[in-house]
Amino acid sequence: MEDKQKREMSEGEELIKEFLEEENIKFGQEVEINNLMGDNKSIRKADFYLLKYKVYIEFLGKWNNLEHRREYIKKMNVYKENNIPCIYFYPENLGIIGFLFKRRQDNFR
Repeated sequence: MEDKQKREMSEGEELIKEFLEEENIKFGQEVEINNLMGDNKSIRKADFYLLKYKVYIEFLGKWNNLEHRREYIKKMNVYKENNIPCIYFYPENLGIIGFLFKRRQDNFR
């Protein structure tokens, strides 16, 4: 029986997941991050967590929607304030995931 609490992945998240699997990169999905300083939420969920790199990935799939963008920016600021390493992908990045991942992962080694 499937976990009904787990939300359905967006198409962009599916593409990122496929990339990670093709590259044999171990990852967790919908990873909870609890009790971050300066956050109005007690729990944040990151789209992915890369075990080897100790870095999170967030897909900002609704970046072009102003309301969603505001929420993304809040989340990004909380991550930054708490020194949480994260790679952010925007919708227009999906065609070049491999290139951007390799380029951005260098920031976290």
